[in-house]
Formats: sequence, structure tokens, C-alpha cells
Amino acid sequence: MSKAGGRGLLLARRLYTSRTLGLALGLLCVGVAMYPLDPAPWVWGLSFA
Repeated sequence: MSKAGGRGLLLARRLYTSRTLGLALGLLCVGVAMYPLDPAPWVWGLSFA
């Protein structure tokens, strides 16, 4: 039974890593697109919170 739990943990770790990288890349794209618009500081804070 412990072997199956180990494989599940490995899958969860792989999924977590790819989701984290995707979120960071998306955040970078949104930031680059918003930068030329020169939004107010509260908009930056709201978008990254």
C-alpha cells in the first residue's frame, strides 16, 4: 500500500511544479501587457494578490 502512495505523491509533485511554472509564466505575461498602460499602484496590487 505504501508503494501506491509514493507514486501518487510523485504525480502530485509533478503536477504542482507544472502548475506553479504556468502560473508564474501567466503572471509575467499579464505584467508585461499591463506595464505600458501605466495602471495605478492599487491595480498592480489587486492583480498580483
